[in-house]
Amino acid sequence: EEEEEEEEVLDIADSAKTRAILDELATIRAEARPGTPPEQCVVFSQFTKFLDIIGPKIEDAGHAVLRLDGTQRLSQRAQVVARFRRGEAGVLLVSLKAASLGLNLNCASRVILTDPWWNAAIEDQAIDRCHRIGQTREVKVVRLLIRDTVENRIRDLQERKKAIVAAALGKTGESIAAIRQQLSLRDLQDLFGRVRRVEPFEPVPVPAAGGGGGTAGGGIEPGAADDVGSEAWRLREERRRR
Repeated sequence: EEEEEEEEVLDIADSAKTRAILDELATIRAEARPGTPPEQCVVFSQFTKFLDIIGPKIEDAGHAVLRLDGTQRLSQRAQVVARFRRGEAGVLLVSLKAASLGLNLNCASRVILTDPWWNAAIEDQAIDRCHRIGQTREVKVVRLLIRDTVENRIRDLQERKKAIVAAALGKTGESIAAIRQQLSLRDLQDLFGRVRRVEPFEPVPVPAAGGGGGTAGGGIEPGAADDVGSEAWRLREERRRR
């Protein structure tokens, strides 16, 4: 049984999503100008177990890694942030719920969201740890999703929740009642049970998130989502300083 469990962990560690993270970090390193360190990157996941798995893989690829999660005391978190801001590591692994409003990671300009959270506001808050006052670079965000899984359906649900908010604020021609009709029992069945073919959605504008008083603009990078192996695909977006 122990051997079977070990093999299962090894399979997860070599998954398409893990490879996508390593590919993205390799790209960041390759884009660095000669004589200058690569842009720092923050990798978010809602699962600390996944951070346990990808941490050693990233280190094996030659990246210095730090970690921030809810199991650490406040003093420990402060030390991790200080070390990251001093440039002691190029990659910071962060559990999504640990990305509190007071956290300032504007030393990093690359963000990887490894799994979708049903509430898009939580993801925006995480991105705003890097995109905030004092940031001098474009903040580039990569979202990793697995085709034909619940992750696609969570992303669809995020977009519908955003549409409801936009309707409530009068930013769309649709009424709130009309949009609510789209959130049917069938949608919930699709989210939690039924598996259906979900085509990659069209890129949509990314609203200003307003974290830390900063301003944001831009949107998902033009073009179709990139294939990563045969399973994972990426959505890119950029948030620019004004």
